Amino acid sequence: MQVRASLSLCQPRCAANAFLARRIRRIRCDEARPTCNKCTSTGRKCDGYATSPSYPLPGQGPSSAATNLLLSNGGPRSLSSSVSFESMSISPGPSPTPGDRLGAYLAKQVGPITGMSLNLPYWKYLPSRLDNSQALCACLTVFCNSWLNYKTGLPPRQLIDPKLYGRALRSLQAAIDGPEQLKVETLASIVILHRIETLFDLIRGSHVSNHAKGLIGLLQKKGYPNLDDPLETHLLVDMQAAMVSHWLVHRDVNFVHQSGWSDVFKQCAVVVAAAGDDGGLNLAPFHEVDRALGSWADICHDVRAIYNMSDREAAKLEAARKEDEIQQMLDEVRESSQPRIEYMHANGGIEEVADPTSPSGYAYDFPTDKCFEILLSYCTICLILVKVVAALSSIRDKPNPRATMEHRQYCSQMAMFIPWLRRQGALASQLYLSSFCLAHEGATEAEKEAIRMFIADTDNYRQRFPRGVGKQGPYCDYVARCLTGRQDFDLAMRGDTFQADEQ
Repeated sequence: MQVRASLSLCQPRCAANAFLARRIRRIRCDEARPTCNKCTSTGRKCDGYATSPSYPLPGQGPSSAATNLLLSNGGPRSLSSSVSFESMSISPGPSPTPGDRLGAYLAKQVGPITGMSLNLPYWKYLPSRLDNSQALCACLTVFCNSWLNYKTGLPPRQLIDPKLYGRALRSLQAAIDGPEQLKVETLASIVILHRIETLFDLIRGSHVSNHAKGLIGLLQKKGYPNLDDPLETHLLVDMQAAMVSHWLVHRDVNFVHQSGWSDVFKQCAVVVAAAGDDGGLNLAPFHEVDRALGSWADICHDVRAIYNMSDREAAKLEAARKEDEIQQMLDEVRESSQPRIEYMHANGGIEEVADPTSPSGYAYDFPTDKCFEILLSYCTICLILVKVVAALSSIRDKPNPRATMEHRQYCSQMAMFIPWLRRQGALASQLYLSSFCLAHEGATEAEKEAIRMFIADTDNYRQRFPRGVGKQGPYCDYVARCLTGRQDFDLAMRGDTFQADEQ
């Protein structure tokens, strides 16, 4: 812990003679603020705590960032307002170490926490891996601690214990800078930190992007996964969402469809599909949907490049070529998926039930979260592709009425997911808000109101979206434009600073 000294004036009255005494006051780093980079009491620069691990680029050796790390040998500490796995007994019998207690807790929570609660299909494989990685144990401690803080109703800014979080960052940095860099447990640690900050964090928004970038670099450096390791195959499938989200904002090489990797992702999807619960329907992976979602970022950047072309005639020619390509992808997604969606409807995997809270009077119901994921993913990618087709046709000054009509239909269809997601809770729904921002743009007024209310209720504990209809609706449309390549992301803007009149 670094200590900084500052000169401050104090004015004690001395009995013998009155004089002003100058003394040195020592200022310690505030342990409750691991992201502090300077001492605000003195204005002096301070190294503070690490704000995010320093990830190596593909081909680089270990960095030297770990040389200044101070790793604690003791168990994790926590604030008095949150639960500590160091002192809490979480298993029926005595467990000798914090790792054992954490493992027992994970084993106990495999049912309640997996599924729609947090969408962690790899959860059940973690307890047996805790002895292999201090970083994994530390990151899982933060996750479980934050989960319990959320369930007990702590204020949003107290969900992540800063001391546990700082310890997890230091443990992860040590793993990255050492021989554990390319172990699957290290990748799992990063995935868990990414999920922690996505669900619980109100302060360190940039860390989500940093962890996604680190995942991409380490995965490329590590190479193809071991398909016989269920944890590694599940992680690879789960990591795709984080990587695509990163590529949507930060253009980079998308290796998902490169020779070799595309086959690996398909094989992992087969393994994960076989392990999931689809209500006995025995559904194989939807490879065309996965391929289209994996191409989402590239599509957006290509469309944005067309919008930015100064030569309008050249832009029209490129828009026509791209429109044909996207239309073909959309047709392939529908052709391969629609019969299977109909099979799910016919065999109880998808139900449409009367629901007075839904704008259309009907809502979707699902026997398992996997069935929900399949239909939502299908509707989301179709909504994206058909909107891109409509946008490209507008660039060519040849509007596509069919694409516009289909876009509105998909937007209305998305509103039918809201009642089911509300029953799953705000934390689970948080992961799917982008789909509803996309749907807001083409929905009816009643559907738009339902979507805005759902987003506001889901986002209430984090409040990253603007408050009020006057800002919330335009912000959803801004997000939809960014996610379909029609506008650039403003990385300096947050939802709570959004100005509707700027758009």
